[in-house]
Amino acid sequence: MNRKLSLNVVLILFSISLLVLPLAVSQLYQTYENHQTPPNPIEEPTEWIDEFIKVDQSWPSKEWLKNLDEIAREEQLHIDVVLQNGTTYYHHRPADQSVDQTLEVSYKYSIVQSSSVVATLYYSQPSSPQYVTTASNDSAALTLILFTIVFLLLLFLWYVRMHTVKPLQTLNDALTNITKQKNNPPPIHSHIKEVNELTEAFTTMNRNLQRLQNERSQLEHDRDLFMSSIVHDLRTPLFSLKGYLEGITTGVVESQDKKAHYLSKSLRQAWRMDHLLTLLSNYNRSLYLTKHIQTTRTPIIPLINELIESLDYQINDKQLVIQTKIESYTLSLDQELMHQALENILANAIRYSPLNGTIQVEGFSDDQQYVLRITDEGPGIKRSNLEEIFKPLVQGDESRNTHNHIGLGLAISQQNIASHGGQIAAYNSEHAGATFVITLPLFKNY
Repeated sequence: MNRKLSLNVVLILFSISLLVLPLAVSQLYQTYENHQTPPNPIEEPTEWIDEFIKVDQSWPSKEWLKNLDEIAREEQLHIDVVLQNGTTYYHHRPADQSVDQTLEVSYKYSIVQSSSVVATLYYSQPSSPQYVTTASNDSAALTLILFTIVFLLLLFLWYVRMHTVKPLQTLNDALTNITKQKNNPPPIHSHIKEVNELTEAFTTMNRNLQRLQNERSQLEHDRDLFMSSIVHDLRTPLFSLKGYLEGITTGVVESQDKKAHYLSKSLRQAWRMDHLLTLLSNYNRSLYLTKHIQTTRTPIIPLINELIESLDYQINDKQLVIQTKIESYTLSLDQELMHQALENILANAIRYSPLNGTIQVEGFSDDQQYVLRITDEGPGIKRSNLEEIFKPLVQGDESRNTHNHIGLGLAISQQNIASHGGQIAAYNSEHAGATFVITLPLFKNY
């Protein structure tokens, strides 16, 4: 498991080290100094001294001597009591001290009896012949500890640099590269939790930025293609209209029948331009309406019947048969947008159907969605165009281009259906023709 340390934890540990290390070094230094300087003798008499330097007429007594010996043994002290004539009355040396160990006299106290000094008590501390060796060992230990502290500090600084400073520098370089439109930042790894979170956020931002840049480039390309196609499709009928009118006005066409024929063709080209502009207007209007969709409870069967009636003229003109098999259901739809979407699909099927052909319209609920299927008997769609047919200005097949259609109808249908949370797809039928399948979210049946 790859655990990440929080930057707060690292900073807390560093702060504690800044507080503890100076105290530790100071304590070690004091210990070292204490080893360098021999212990100072006691400067003030202890409480037990007073009990022995003032004696009564019964001194020397066994009781006094017994009490002094107990204290000397208990406290591991070196005590000598010397009488005025120079005779040693009492002598004690701790058991763990060697015979030849040098004694340093710390204090001497006069033992007074009736205002007269009768003896002298010497309170001595043994010298430490092991002191130099001990101090030397402690000095080596102190040096090792200080070296360890310095090493740990250097290790900590290296860790902070490798897992905080260096990743942030790499991140800064990556941001600089983005401003220069170089969107390939190097991988950044760190054991610091916050640095990794920042890196992940930056990676996500960079990925989204690349996606937006690609989408913008694609939109600019589509826009240029869209405008060039619009200009081309408008220029063709306009050029024909201009030619017909020039022929009439310049006197090239003299007979009334030919003038009437030219005027009829001019009117047809004018209607064609009007149709192209209407499609363009519907496309832009659809872009707006899909952002402000207003759904209502809409029964699907009346919607389909109304749709077929609106295209009755085109259906009768080709003597087509519309076969419907619709399961009754009520969906939440924006009626205007959905009518426009289905009208474009059915009009496309009518446009490419042969005379006396059949168009099938089916509708049924299936696995939390409602499916509409429209199948014609036309020439079908090139397999390479099946994925592109719903993009603006794309037409299904060369055999379907004979009607000089601008290629916005199916794009409008796709937009309107997507605004309802649905999808549309095109397939070639097994025998002939194309099939359009629309799936819409299935809401509660009212």
